[in-house]
Amino acid sequence: MKNTIKKKKWVLYLMTLVLFTKSLYAQEFLNDAAFNIQDNGLWGDGSGYDGDLKTAVVQSDGKIIVAGAFSKLNGVTRNRIARLNADGSLDHSFNIGNGFNDAVYSLALQQDGKILVGGVFTTFNGVNRNRIARLLPDGSLDTSFTPLNGFNDVVWSICVQQDGKILVGGDFTTVQGLNRNRIARLNSDGNFDATFDFGLGFDNDVWSIAIQNDGKAMVVGEFTSFNGDNANRIARINTDGSLDANFLPGSGFNAQAKTVKIQADGKILVGGNFTSYNNVARNRIVRLNANGSLDNAFNPGSGSNNLVNSISLQADNKIIIGGSFTTFNNLNRNNIVRLNNNGTEDATFIIGSGFQNSDVLSINILPNGKILVGGHFISFNGVKKNKIALLNINGSLQHDFNQRIGFDNVVRSISVDANQKILVGGHFTSYNNVELNRITRLNEDGSIDASFNPGIGANQNVLTTAIQPDGKILVGGSFNGFNDHSRKSIVRLNNNGSMDYSFDIGNGFNNSVYSIAIQPDGKILVGGIFTTFNGTTRPRILRLNANGSLDNTFNPINSPNGLVTTVKVLSTGKILIGGNFTSMNGIVMNRIARLNENGSIDLNFNIGSGFNGNVQEITIQPDGKILVGGTFSSYNGISNGSITRLNADGSLDATFNTGTGFTLINGNNGGVYTIMLTQNNQILVGGSFTFVNQVQRSNIALLNSDGSSNVDFNIGLGCNDMVFSMALQADDNILVGGEFKAYKGQPRTRMARLIPNNSCVMANGVHTIASCAPITWIDGITYNASNNSATHLIVGGAASGCDSLVTLNLTITPTLTPTFNTLGAFCQGATIPALPTTSLNGINGSWSPAID
Repeated sequence: MKNTIKKKKWVLYLMTLVLFTKSLYAQEFLNDAAFNIQDNGLWGDGSGYDGDLKTAVVQSDGKIIVAGAFSKLNGVTRNRIARLNADGSLDHSFNIGNGFNDAVYSLALQQDGKILVGGVFTTFNGVNRNRIARLLPDGSLDTSFTPLNGFNDVVWSICVQQDGKILVGGDFTTVQGLNRNRIARLNSDGNFDATFDFGLGFDNDVWSIAIQNDGKAMVVGEFTSFNGDNANRIARINTDGSLDANFLPGSGFNAQAKTVKIQADGKILVGGNFTSYNNVARNRIVRLNANGSLDNAFNPGSGSNNLVNSISLQADNKIIIGGSFTTFNNLNRNNIVRLNNNGTEDATFIIGSGFQNSDVLSINILPNGKILVGGHFISFNGVKKNKIALLNINGSLQHDFNQRIGFDNVVRSISVDANQKILVGGHFTSYNNVELNRITRLNEDGSIDASFNPGIGANQNVLTTAIQPDGKILVGGSFNGFNDHSRKSIVRLNNNGSMDYSFDIGNGFNNSVYSIAIQPDGKILVGGIFTTFNGTTRPRILRLNANGSLDNTFNPINSPNGLVTTVKVLSTGKILIGGNFTSMNGIVMNRIARLNENGSIDLNFNIGSGFNGNVQEITIQPDGKILVGGTFSSYNGISNGSITRLNADGSLDATFNTGTGFTLINGNNGGVYTIMLTQNNQILVGGSFTFVNQVQRSNIALLNSDGSSNVDFNIGLGCNDMVFSMALQADDNILVGGEFKAYKGQPRTRMARLIPNNSCVMANGVHTIASCAPITWIDGITYNASNNSATHLIVGGAASGCDSLVTLNLTITPTLTPTFNTLGAFCQGATIPALPTTSLNGINGSWSPAID
């Protein structure tokens, strides 16, 4: 009889545990690795390079060293140099420490795999290296290369001779303290080679050097003389540093020669900004015979209309040139073109719109024949490729090189439809390397929903979305076109993403839409910065009929004098608006107002002096109270850091207290941009903040219903940048979007799904237990999954359909002798059954009551 009572107590405790945790939200929230599995950190945040890629070299193993003026590559710090894997992903084994402190302009690979680097830098990883350094293959500094105090000005070009000596060109006038004008040679250990003696040297910049098979060096640049002799932007230097008198360029180039390459047959290709060579017209590209005479067999027609920066030679003798030109031989060719060996354009190289309005600075041919391009550009043929792109042999883009995983720009809006598909809007132009202009729909697992096709999407940012009960989708923002149709700031889509042409807005809005709310009668409230709709004055707030026409029954007189960022419809039919306005129709109304159904001001909503900063979000609780978030620090003269709660009449709800509120690391007020209620009326908040009531909470937090910070809401490092939008899925998982690139230190490129760690919660049955914070229950029982000396209750086993073993660990106070217990065999998610009335012997021990 006593044992039966003890067994009933066990059942009572377990049932209490289940019931209590159904409402528990005080727990760890994990990054759901199953959501968008491609977002695994391999590609960083997909943002490309934050500065120009000026030069690159390809190693024998196919890895690529890139260098330039960047400090970050896909969001990862890499100061001016990095090594890529063959697919364009960052090679983390190439460890440069702090890297270079200024730009790199030239790279050269030695036969032993060491890397020579030239530029304008003065240190590498904190060690003095004036404009030249040598790195080991692992990216560390080669300390055996000792250039002493180096060069006194920029190094533009580095070449390695067959004997291992190093030719350097630039704008320097001294090397290791010795006079050497714009060209010098170093021994393989970095010391100055005094045997390379050329007198006065060059009178202006040396831009590029190429070494012939006979060891002589072709030199081009800005100079007009060498050692006192005329040499207009081109010269050939003997191995001892003297001018080669057998090279006869005549009057040379009439303007800058920027780059030089030597063909296998000894002929010399030169690109630059010149328009003639030896008084013969040649626009920016020319080929010379080995003696310096013009090669008339190479005829580029009218050539390029602007600077040629780079030349690369294919194995089939075709020539790729890149620069800042927009036409070649009078045809539109944006910054890159391929020529046949005779100088005519290769028509099989099809680049579309090319690199529009963006310089190409570097071209390399990979071992597989594909073409690596670096420069100042941000796109190729309309596809975003920031500073680096890989082209196929036919000129098309290799899309999977340096992929843009996740969203490539800000996510502003997330909505979940009735089928649990996820509508996303924002500033982005791609998702997982697929071009998607500012709107897309995802499946539950984060993959793209192929059934949703908005065409080329919006031509500017999407700021808000709303899903109608019939599944149609309202989209608002700053766009003036959607899928190549004129749609100013608002459009309605069918469920498949196509435009709903029955939604006729005429000329639409004259400025951006920030918020959309759908009334129960199907009418549509719109807030923003606009002042007219379809030619009719309607400043910042209006209502549309279901067909897109203006609803004139909504009073236009009481217009706010500033932006309306959020609109919410109350159950009474009244309307709350928030934003940065300070008055309506001359009545002081600081950042929040309530309107009657016809649009007139509801003066019964008493806000006093209102908010002292912008309102970004309004959320209505089931009890009618109003949560307001923004960048304010007070309401009606009372301090409230970025979030507060109002009673239904507009008065401050004194029962809601966030303490010191939401703050940044510098102590300044933070910002709340999105608010979401959980099923048990706790409050999820996203925005731009570091602390909540002095507890660290990076850009996402959970508040209890009284406004206090839920200290058990474990998000670790949180989101590493702003959160703009959140949505709750049917399974209580939380979708989060914004500007962040990581959650809890794990890659999440502007969107993540947070899942409760069910190791700490038994919602709707039994879940697998793992380590989590102790939670104290009734009668002194402490649940602690990390306590191995606890009394154990194991639930699970080999029943049909079971896929996991479920473990509960209980610590008894006072501590008794640990006993191992087994109960039944059933699946995860099942309800805990009653304990048997007789002793049950399990395979790992015997069930024995341990509580009096």
